[in-house]
Amino acid sequence: MKITSPAAQLYEFHFPKKNTYLRVEVAENSVIIRATRDTFTNTRKDSFIRELVAEGFISENYQWYSMSEPDAFTGLRWLVDQSWFTPPEPGMSRRLERRIFIGSGIIFVGLLLAIAQGWIGSGMTSDHPIKKNVRPQTHATGRVSLFERASPNYFLDSIS
Repeated sequence: MKITSPAAQLYEFHFPKKNTYLRVEVAENSVIIRATRDTFTNTRKDSFIRELVAEGFISENYQWYSMSEPDAFTGLRWLVDQSWFTPPEPGMSRRLERRIFIGSGIIFVGLLLAIAQGWIGSGMTSDHPIKKNVRPQTHATGRVSLFERASPNYFLDSIS
């Protein structure tokens, strides 16, 4: 049952906690609120209508509308109607999931290749080129330095 005039303004709202979508159709002398599910109490419906008035979506004539007395205001109707609703396409979230999955797979494969080539993970082995000609330096206190230096002939040794 769609009763909309060409001059009607449409506003749509989503309440994810209630899993409900609302469409507010504002015409000159009437306001129709269509909900996909009946999840709002009368108190919450009154509050929502007052919020619409405060934000300027509907006329101030509906500020004191009450769901307990629906016949007092004939210009406003609250309907549970799913005929207008088409569920949002999951395309955006699926694309994001796909990008994250592919990106993390590329990073994973890149890290595996880096480990296989010896660029990562082999820094502590004795056959690593940087560690070949390294002698720990002993300080005057008798402690071995944590920051070791290569011998001056390191680059000459690595060429041969």
